[in-house]
Amino acid sequence: MFYVHLCIRYAFCNTFLLTISPYLISLTSLFTTLIISLILYVSSFTLHFVFSQRRELSADRFASSFVGKECAKETLSILQEQKLVPEKSYSLFETHPSIKKRIENIS
Repeated sequence: MFYVHLCIRYAFCNTFLLTISPYLISLTSLFTTLIISLILYVSSFTLHFVFSQRRELSADRFASSFVGKECAKETLSILQEQKLVPEKSYSLFETHPSIKKRIENIS
């Protein structure tokens, strides 16, 4: 009798696991896909701003080669003094680097 009871229990557990296992696998793969997508989104979002700031610094160097370094520094200083360009304390998520960084880049 014990053997029959054990066989029925084993058959029920295996049937239950076989029935639910595709859902567990799909749930796990869905969760993994969501995590990877989130990591890729955040990293691409951050890289967009990093490359945008690099382009701006490169554009400042290019412009200073035409007008001269002193004129470029003076122009950026005037922008800063007249507060025509807002200064942010944390510039990781900004498309333009700070004026201070741009002046240092030209030097």
